[in-house]
Amino acid sequence: MTSQTNENALLKTGCILLMAAGAVCQAIGVWNSLSVGRQTQNMESEMYDNLNQAMQQQTGGQAGADVAIQALQGLSVLVAVLCVVVLAVLLVVGLMGLKRIDKPEKYRFFLIWGIVLLVFGGIGAMLVADFASIRGIANLLWAVVAPILFIVGALQQKKAL
Repeated sequence: MTSQTNENALLKTGCILLMAAGAVCQAIGVWNSLSVGRQTQNMESEMYDNLNQAMQQQTGGQAGADVAIQALQGLSVLVAVLCVVVLAVLLVVGLMGLKRIDKPEKYRFFLIWGIVLLVFGGIGAMLVADFASIRGIANLLWAVVAPILFIVGALQQKKAL
């Protein structure tokens, strides 16, 4: 006698895609963000002079290259932290989802998270719009494909009730 589960393949695939593609995308985002900060520290003197001149010109002599570099480094850290926060959310939602895929009464979890992730992830995917890179493909998978699987799977779960 075999035990039968109500596991939904779309939801399972969505959870795995959400976590795996989200991890790849956010890890690349952290790496890229921190790389920008590191690159500003290793700027060649000619480039630094050009940046300093442009900043002096744009700010009427109030700020130079050091201010621009500090702002860019701060922004790169902020983006890296945001990527880590998004990754944490994706991992938590994916793990919580894996625990709920065999419970049709939990369809609302997938429906709500599917819509939320599709809205925010879809906006992010449109802003990035680089689908020829590994990060772009991973972004499309976690931000669009996984949420659609969540929504369709949730509707299947609701119907199973």
